Amino acid sequence: MRRHLTYANVVATIALFLALSGGVVFAAKQIGSSDLAKRAVKTKNIADNAVRSPQIKNNDINSGDIRDQNVTGGDIADGTIETADLKDGAVKGGKVGDDSLTGADLQDGTIEQNDLGVPPETTMRGVVGASFPAIVDTAGPPHVLNTQGPLTAYASFPIPAPANLSNSDMSVDGPDCAGSPDAPTAPPGKLCVYTVTTLAAGNASSPSAVILGNGPTTRFGFRMTWNPTDPTLPSTLDGTWAYTAPALP
Repeated sequence: MRRHLTYANVVATIALFLALSGGVVFAAKQIGSSDLAKRAVKTKNIADNAVRSPQIKNNDINSGDIRDQNVTGGDIADGTIETADLKDGAVKGGKVGDDSLTGADLQDGTIEQNDLGVPPETTMRGVVGASFPAIVDTAGPPHVLNTQGPLTAYASFPIPAPANLSNSDMSVDGPDCAGSPDAPTAPPGKLCVYTVTTLAAGNASSPSAVILGNGPTTRFGFRMTWNPTDPTLPSTLDGTWAYTAPALP
């Protein structure tokens, strides 16, 4: 016998559907975080942009949880990073924009003139010289002990030069030095030495100015060297000097 739909069949079917779907909704509303095993939810189970700040507990994300290069300046609120948040030595000169620092950004007493060097186009002046007697051995037949040159006199800058000087930056009585012993001058970036005629100054030849120490450059001073022409006489060479810092580029 063929079965026919009746009112009772339809009502029963609808009631069964509502009962089943209501149970699913009820069950979904009753599943919480405690019902999930640890690590059961993977990244692939979370929709893109589904997790936002309100879903993350305060202080729950550390630097180890963030991929390298993933945080940029646009992700950091203005004024939220202070000195205590920066590792010592983490900020170098190359990370500071040109003309971005003013006097207000520097702590009082942290920068001295020696850190900067002599200001641009400023001239420093001083004296240099030394006197060496002829040393004669009187124990036996007279003979000179101090016969070897060169002799050396040292000069130190009162303020370091802003850049290292090499031997090519120094001149003794050179044509590019237009001053005098009484009024020493120097072109920008140049050290000029002007020799002075003093006692036995004629007992000197080939005076030159070279850097201090054995390195190729220095900011702190120079030495003047010369050879005695007569080892039986004292040898004295004095002079004045001038150094002018180069102009700003």
